[in-house]
Amino acid sequence: MFALFPDESNKNWRVAAVPVEDQSFVSRMKIKEDWCGLRDQEMSEKSKIDGCVIVHASGFIGGNNSREGALQMAIKTIDSNKSVTNGN
Repeated sequence: MFALFPDESNKNWRVAAVPVEDQSFVSRMKIKEDWCGLRDQEMSEKSKIDGCVIVHASGFIGGNNSREGALQMAIKTIDSNKSVTNGN
């Protein structure tokens, strides 16, 4: 669903949605919709994840100051989609 990788230019970590196929702009799963377009402290407060940097408005990529933070962004997104799918 997501790929984590270091962003050397900004010295932080990225969480990127994986496309359904090569060269596609359609993602298997986007980052949580209510996080889209948020930055910095507002994003950290909303997600309850320290070190958030940004989630792109379309939800295809986000950033965090740490690998663990980026991983938590992916996990919380996947868990929230499971809840929606299971009707919880």
